[in-house]
Amino acid sequence: MTRRGPFIGNSAGVMALMYNGINGAIGKGRGHHDPWNSVAAGALTGAIFKSTAGLRAAGSAGGVCAVIAGIWAFGKDAIL
Repeated sequence: MTRRGPFIGNSAGVMALMYNGINGAIGKGRGHHDPWNSVAAGALTGAIFKSTAGLRAAGSAGGVCAVIAGIWAFGKDAIL
């Protein structure tokens, strides 16, 4: 709706595709899927996505994405 809407939507789509691809690859490599795969995939996704902005930005984004993925992965098991 705004001037930044398409940019934000495109960035979110790229991150979603990266996360799902990395999460699937980690699960296939480890031989099973668990919440820790989501945390690792979130960390790698954030770090790769912000890697062009420098090491500090990549580390921060990786940490934030790992926390968000952890809340989602472990939180849904606590509710169900």
